[in-house]
Amino acid sequence: MSFFLKKSQLTNELDNINFLHSFDVIQDDDNTLFLKTVQKIDNTEDNCVICLILENNRAYSLINYSIAKLVNHDKKEMMLNLLNKLNSDSLILKYTLDEDYFINASISYIGVNDFDAEEFVNLIWIGYQGISKTYPDIMKALWC
Repeated sequence: MSFFLKKSQLTNELDNINFLHSFDVIQDDDNTLFLKTVQKIDNTEDNCVICLILENNRAYSLINYSIAKLVNHDKKEMMLNLLNKLNSDSLILKYTLDEDYFINASISYIGVNDFDAEEFVNLIWIGYQGISKTYPDIMKALWC
């Protein structure tokens, strides 16, 4: 499947469910489609940044969730232990702590020739639900 067809299918699917309007286009060219939105995390006032990244000639597309920031660097080891536990419990989401101490989760959607935009969009929601379930544990670790 061509990259342009993949981009078109994704944007059409997001538009079909009235979700495309909530995304900012960060990059859209011959090599990359990078969309970003900020969504509330379930019943909280906190935000989750969701990024969708499709790249030309890549076997995977990425859904990334930026969940929180670890401000107290003394809690790094405790947070890494929690993220490792969450990774062992999750089949889809991979939790990480990046070099700037942001807590992220991601889903890699693999498919070069068989990109399914509906399936990809469903994974956005599945990941968001997973984030919503683990968010209280992450916040507890940040604040205790």
